Amino acid sequence: MRHRNVPYRLYPNMAPAERLLEMRGPHQRLYNTALEEGMRIYQETGEGPSFAAQRQDLPQWRTGARALRG
Repeated sequence: MRHRNVPYRLYPNMAPAERLLEMRGPHQRLYNTALEEGMRIYQETGEGPSFAAQRQDLPQWRTGARALRG
């Protein structure tokens, strides 16, 4: 069986569009935190963090993202 890629486009009205933008902020901060942490670990050790190590830190980063959001 062959897998197909099916693109979907969203055309939300104003209320859902605003909600999507609100949700994007915490996701961006979480991604950037993981990226910065990975870069820091690489600079210190010469190796990137493992998936398991970043997964363990994820709940802490999420609470930090919630604290920033208010």
